[in-house]
Amino acid sequence: MDPDRYCHDKVAAEGSTLYYSLMFSSEKTRGWIAAARALGEELREVADHCSDVNVGRRKLAWWHDECVRTLAGEPRHPVTTALRSHAGLDKGRLMAVLEGALGRLEAGGSATREELDEKVASAAAPLGALAAAGCPGSDASVIAFAERLYQALAVGWIARAPRVHGWRSFSYLPADELARAGLSREQLETGVTDPALAEVVRSHAEDARRRIEEALDGIPDVRAEFLLPAVSEARMELANLGLARRRGYRVLERPCVVTP
Repeated sequence: MDPDRYCHDKVAAEGSTLYYSLMFSSEKTRGWIAAARALGEELREVADHCSDVNVGRRKLAWWHDECVRTLAGEPRHPVTTALRSHAGLDKGRLMAVLEGALGRLEAGGSATREELDEKVASAAAPLGALAAAGCPGSDASVIAFAERLYQALAVGWIARAPRVHGWRSFSYLPADELARAGLSREQLETGVTDPALAEVVRSHAEDARRRIEEALDGIPDVRAEFLLPAVSEARMELANLGLARRRGYRVLERPCVVTP
């Protein structure tokens, strides 16, 4: 399979938010961001979908070896092949993305919101940096913006889809907040949003909205190709969060995603 097509099908299929955010970007920028995000998705699936942590460790070890091969010019996977074909692959940023996925796997759920923030920062910020660094015109200010924005977007994704984040018998919503609300993990799998869960989701969704808006207030005043798709995705995520608000944060019944 064509590596770029694999990456686009993985994270930017027609109709997806990323698809629309990349629509008016150059071919080079579309290819790089899709490849970086596809790597993030491959690693997220390992961390979230492996019920056996030891199996997850072995899979992430394979990805570590694959990234080392890629840096040496010998990629085997379509995602790493796509990354290698674009300029901007940095060893430090690549390894930081891997470390974030390993931390996510090892830690499981979050006991508190502070712990959740730490996990989001370790997983999402390096991915944002990787995505921005490979785009023409990106400087230190753009990379810092990408780190802030990707963290904010991740908080929104968790708020809108808590059940998706529960494959390994936990939710990424903080355990102490769920406990105070009298909620169990099983209640996240019913497909019906309890009013108490809606209130927990509301808190995280509003936090995500605030973070996204603060990130957008700090857009760097430079010409960098990463900014157009990043701002577009941020605006669409604000629309998704607005839809969740209008539905009373009933997020388990159906996806809170605006239509094309």
